[in-house]
Amino acid sequence: MQDFSNELQLPEFKIINKDVKDGVVHYYLESANLVKPICPSCGKPFIGNGTPERLVRDMDLYGKPVALHILEHRFYCKDCRESCSETFDSVQPRARITNRLRNYIEEHCFTESISSLSQKYGVSVKTVSQIFNVASAKKESTWIYYTPATLGLFLIRLNGKMRLLCLDIDNSGIIDLLEDTDNTTIFKYLTDKLEADKIKTVIIDFDLVLLDTVYSVCQNARIIADRRHIIELFRIALEQELGRVRAKSKLSIVVKKTEDLSQREKDSIEELCQKNKGFETVYRAKEMIYRFLDCTDEKDARDQFANLGKIPAECVFFRKAFINIDNMATEVFAGYKHSYNLKCTQEAVKFARAIEKQGNGYSFNSIRARLLFAPPKKTATVKITKMVYKPKGSSGFNFTIPYGTGKDVLILGNYVSISDVMDMISAIME
Repeated sequence: MQDFSNELQLPEFKIINKDVKDGVVHYYLESANLVKPICPSCGKPFIGNGTPERLVRDMDLYGKPVALHILEHRFYCKDCRESCSETFDSVQPRARITNRLRNYIEEHCFTESISSLSQKYGVSVKTVSQIFNVASAKKESTWIYYTPATLGLFLIRLNGKMRLLCLDIDNSGIIDLLEDTDNTTIFKYLTDKLEADKIKTVIIDFDLVLLDTVYSVCQNARIIADRRHIIELFRIALEQELGRVRAKSKLSIVVKKTEDLSQREKDSIEELCQKNKGFETVYRAKEMIYRFLDCTDEKDARDQFANLGKIPAECVFFRKAFINIDNMATEVFAGYKHSYNLKCTQEAVKFARAIEKQGNGYSFNSIRARLLFAPPKKTATVKITKMVYKPKGSSGFNFTIPYGTGKDVLILGNYVSISDVMDMISAIME
């Protein structure tokens, strides 16, 4: 008989036979060193009680699916009438897949879809889902939540419902994704998972419910309405206004600044303004908005924003955007006083659009687990400092110095880089 003992690399089994059917390699196995167990109740040896065959799926071998037919000895105690089955190191009791296949699925379930892993290894979707849930729980148990100095809270749409993306703005990282955006969920997150008194700045989306909740919890923090969302509000309003005056085809030209227009584009706009007075009104209003958006100084921004109040009433979508921004004027102009990581918020907007396209068909818990646990986990740290005091009576002032070397840091918690998540999404889309 041909020796197959080294093919599977499972030393606890002896291969009795092997054949190939319909492209699947079948191995027939039994224990290599069978030892009859002792009854735990009376201490007498068990007797044999049959050897049913258990079909178990294993990792592919030589590019072909592998099925293991394991002869699993059953045992029985005549005196106590207790029974048990033979156990193995490489297969869990009653399991239909080997431990190494389970480990492989657990390792890849965050980067491959559940359905693709199910089809690839002939394992039920239910089994893969159970492995995914166990893996998510393991990852969650090691995830360290922390309070960033600059917290970003942005709304994104997943599976037709608004969710809340939580960011560490300074590190350009994602720290969490909340399933709901109601007052109760946001309040619970800010109070249970974060330490509100440690938050110095909160960058938020345009949402009054979000604003009220943040103010109620982060009373000492600086609240800033993200400038990228101001631009997005006006961009959407511009598209709607052009649709209203039947000039949506000109969007690619109208969105440009006047100094960026070619002479041909300028002539085209001038001609349309003469033919369509509604378009002319929209275009002039757009120029007023762009002058506001180009401001870098708070005083200039306030002056230009005041001019937006003169936008004609017929520009209903521009007026609506203006009112939404005016409702958060304090937070809008706070952004001109205090700088923050604009690159992070720009990446967050791109990320939100990308994940909206990829989120359909997955449950929220599945999406959240993939976002947080699939990319490489990063660690947020802060250098340890301490106050050093001069002895009483000596000259000089108290001063602060870094404690030790650059290696002396305090671990805050975990996040994933937005750019890493974007790379992962791009790989999935290819």
